[in-house]
Amino acid sequence: MSLYDHDGYNIVMPPSPPQTNYPPGPRGYPLLGVLPQMWSEPLRFFQDAAATYGRVVRINFGSRNAFLLTDPAAIKYVLVDNNANYRKSSTVPIVAQVLGRGLATNEGESWLSQRRLMQPAFHRQQIARLGEPITTEAAALGEQWRAKVKAGEPVNMQTEMMRLTLRLVLKLLFGHDVQGEEDRLGQAWTVVLQEFNRRSWSLVQIPDSWPTPANRRFHRALTLLNETVYQLIDARRGRSQSHNDLLDLLLHAQDAETGHKMSDQQLRDEIMTLFLAGHETTANALSWTWYLLAQHPDTLTQLQAELQQVLQGRLPTVTDLPHLPYTRAVVDESLRLYPPFWLIYRAPYQPDKIGGYPLRTHDMVFISPYLMHRHPTYWPSPEQFQPERFSPEQAKSYSPYVYFPFGAGPHLCIGNNLALMETQLILATLAPQVHPTLLTDQPIQPEAGVTLRPRRGVGMRLGE
Repeated sequence: MSLYDHDGYNIVMPPSPPQTNYPPGPRGYPLLGVLPQMWSEPLRFFQDAAATYGRVVRINFGSRNAFLLTDPAAIKYVLVDNNANYRKSSTVPIVAQVLGRGLATNEGESWLSQRRLMQPAFHRQQIARLGEPITTEAAALGEQWRAKVKAGEPVNMQTEMMRLTLRLVLKLLFGHDVQGEEDRLGQAWTVVLQEFNRRSWSLVQIPDSWPTPANRRFHRALTLLNETVYQLIDARRGRSQSHNDLLDLLLHAQDAETGHKMSDQQLRDEIMTLFLAGHETTANALSWTWYLLAQHPDTLTQLQAELQQVLQGRLPTVTDLPHLPYTRAVVDESLRLYPPFWLIYRAPYQPDKIGGYPLRTHDMVFISPYLMHRHPTYWPSPEQFQPERFSPEQAKSYSPYVYFPFGAGPHLCIGNNLALMETQLILATLAPQVHPTLLTDQPIQPEAGVTLRPRRGVGMRLGE
């Protein structure tokens, strides 16, 4: 049984034929390599591959190879020490189609310039101003939940969190400029996300130009989002008054050295990137947190006790967060077990060597927060939910290449502080009034697409 096996499932992986130029790895099929095995259960496939073959594993895709790394030193080398030699790599064209050249996909000097331009908008003091609309929207959802509790209605927590974070990302990005358009934009973004995830692991990529029903739905949805975003940018450029939202901050962002500001295309790409990061990933992080709390009522009780002691029944504010260490620990432990971005891709510009093995320019590198966060070498009882791991004393001891839910190095997610603030405020607003129980005893399975989401949602009753 694999070191990572947690439910009796194990992929049988005979080793690849000995090759002096590649690390060991699972044997694949002619032409396709390991794609059929990986496609069916990617998380388990990667876990078993790492446990079976070690810290550097060859993942054979037939015409291309990837190095799967679970060595913190090798991860640091790729993400930090020699990061200039590694570009972001994606084999899914839809990623660039949706996100353009936002920070998540941009490269080189263009990325550096854009990062420098955007950094002030995500300073802690700037994002602290966004705390009040977060708690206001979360409190409104709490009122709806109270009615559902009285009626005995169950909820799909993933759906609830998706709706909440959609409202929030629209409000934080555009303020009041999209009032009345939330449902229409939400439906369009849902279509884009569904296609985003569907294509991410599809073995057969249907050409985007083919007029299939799925392609037509996707193009209509993306066109609506693009037109709306460009209209909002154009309208906002013609106004002199300031707005307390991210679009305003991005519009006025200016490079201190060059005086450069973002073009409409750059703004569009960053807004779409923030849509993904602020909606899909935050909703998934919260969904997994509620799932874990429903399984661990003692943890929920301890969380509620801290919230009652500090807040005394009022809504939380950003200034309360430093006084809620257990709330932060619950979020950190949830992100350990279920990091929204579970796999990082890189590809070298120039040949390199990792773990003593030569890496060619047509090879890729896979780094998985999911694998590292559950690695038994670094985490005792890695499959167990234990927020105590992230007490203020212990949290400082973890290497940033063993625990990195937002990435590491220069490409660390620029919105990590905003995401953590939003997740903690929502949890602190809603947790005091619910006692969630799952509708089924069956474990909720993670679905590894572009992000890590609960397969078929998280059905639960909220209790009283």
